[in-house]
Amino acid sequence: MTLMLLLACADPADDPGVAAVLDLQGVVVDGAAVFAESCTACHGPDAKGNEAGPDLVDKLTRREDAEVVETILYGGLGQMGAYEDILADQEVADVLAWLRTL
Repeated sequence: MTLMLLLACADPADDPGVAAVLDLQGVVVDGAAVFAESCTACHGPDAKGNEAGPDLVDKLTRREDAEVVETILYGGLGQMGAYEDILADQEVADVLAWLRTL
């Protein structure tokens, strides 16, 4: 339990995987394509959620880039799975860039 509390308090930007993504320049148009292929089943085509996943537009107003990347890479609360072994770092950076345009 102590380890879980420490992890919950750690700055996501200190994670090497998160930092590697944050160092990349995301391409918005590519991010839209990756999101359409990998994320719409749960978050809808406009990222406003559906019965399978939450509204990301609302959540993004309260999340720093490092937190968003951490969730994409390692999974989130509930049903959100980890995409660390599914998406390349550049694809994650691209999705982040697209999400920030919403």
